[in-house]
Amino acid sequence: MQLRNNSIQQYAAMQGLLLSNEKGQRQKQMEIGVLLNKFFQILKRYALLMISLALVGGLAGYLITAFFITPKYQASTTMIVNNSQQATGTLTTSDYNAATHLVDTYAVIIKSDTVLNPVISQLSLDMPYEALAAQIDVSPVNNTQLMQVSMVHPNGEYARKIVEKISQIAPQLIEDRVAGSCKIISQARTSSKPVTPNLKWNLLLSVFSGLAVAAIIIFIRESMDNTVNTEEQLAEITDSIVIGVIPLEGGRRHGK
Repeated sequence: MQLRNNSIQQYAAMQGLLLSNEKGQRQKQMEIGVLLNKFFQILKRYALLMISLALVGGLAGYLITAFFITPKYQASTTMIVNNSQQATGTLTTSDYNAATHLVDTYAVIIKSDTVLNPVISQLSLDMPYEALAAQIDVSPVNNTQLMQVSMVHPNGEYARKIVEKISQIAPQLIEDRVAGSCKIISQARTSSKPVTPNLKWNLLLSVFSGLAVAAIIIFIRESMDNTVNTEEQLAEITDSIVIGVIPLEGGRRHGK
């Protein structure tokens, strides 16, 4: 008999626990629903502000990009690197690996004063070689024997002449200094469109900046707003049951 009573008590306790869990889950779902509803109400209330600031931000980004940022063009040439053993004979795997590793070495040589000082002298450039080296980029092409020499500048033709002169001077100096070879496979040319600024990226960034400003304004206004607008808010604040709502003139309900 006592065992049966214990079983009944355990069953009742389990049922109570299940009911409590279900009640807790329902309450949690209701709270999430209230929060989502409040969130969408805020979005609806401040939709005009958000759209306006997003448009203002986008317009400001477009105007700054179009009229205040100087467009820059890229001039580039492509060269192929060989080591000293590749002058004659067939290309082996070891030759290929050696040539790909030489790209980094040749990049340092191309950006050195040994190459750039003659470029400055022949083109009558008014700058030290350090300033020119900072504008030159030498990079391998997809882990191959190829390397690209490029320069970004507001004057595309100016950049093209410098890159072209580098491609003319570098091969002979490389052959003399490291007994390798470096040959042009693509003549220097300038991009038809500016590489910077990126109008689409700047517009996107400006629109998100406008939305961020709107979010800050909304957060401040909502944090400082102590007005009670719904009976749910009143019940939450006072822990009392709302038995009625007095509507204001025009059909709105009293907010206090």
